[in-house]
Amino acid sequence: MNRTTLRRVAAAGASAAMIATGMTVSLGAGTAAAQESACQPTKNFNSDGIVVEQTADKAEVAPGGTVTYQTKVSRGSGIWMLKEIGQFHDPALTLDSSKLNVWYLAGGQKWGATHLNNDPAKNLYWESGSGWDMTGGNYAVLEMTYRVSDDAQAGSELVSGVQAKPLGWSTSQEWPTTGACVKVRAKNPVESANGSLDSAGLGSVSTASTSMFGSLTNPTGSVSDVINGIDFGKIFGAVAGS
Repeated sequence: MNRTTLRRVAAAGASAAMIATGMTVSLGAGTAAAQESACQPTKNFNSDGIVVEQTADKAEVAPGGTVTYQTKVSRGSGIWMLKEIGQFHDPALTLDSSKLNVWYLAGGQKWGATHLNNDPAKNLYWESGSGWDMTGGNYAVLEMTYRVSDDAQAGSELVSGVQAKPLGWSTSQEWPTTGACVKVRAKNPVESANGSLDSAGLGSVSTASTSMFGSLTNPTGSVSDVINGIDFGKIFGAVAGS
């Protein structure tokens, strides 16, 4: 038996021994669990009587997609009304829309429009009021939807943060990186194809398909009539190049 064969036998024996003892499985599972728990779309905590629950509407998002964070603040202890509620956001996110759910004298707990303040240096948006009631289980929820940058890197993490200020407190309470986390994933084939078609000025796949199949009712027409003048060479080239 030559040296190469001996080395292969020894390596195989060592691998078999590790698998038999469960060493490789245990280590792998532990590492995977640690990585999985590092970025979660839900984060709850309590600080100085301020109870925070923050959630994201998805665990993963592709570049160019949208993600929505909900920040809920309620009172765990003390006697105070809430004056401000805000969200920190990753630089790769651009605000798309927002709304606020607080308790109103007319109508009770309900959704309403926002009039956000913004601190670009902190990547922070917040809503301010005269004081929202926190008694009897009342709460405040700030919901914000962001667009993910097209050049966001797959594998990166979009961590949100929380800002809150009870009425009468001298300073706001800020947790810039203690919030819900969403991972950026690579685009799937459909998302990549749509992006390529849009950049080529041809619209989305659904748009092209609607135009094409809308003309199939004229089976005697020419090829150009059937496809409504769409150059499928460009479409296939755009998809293939994505």
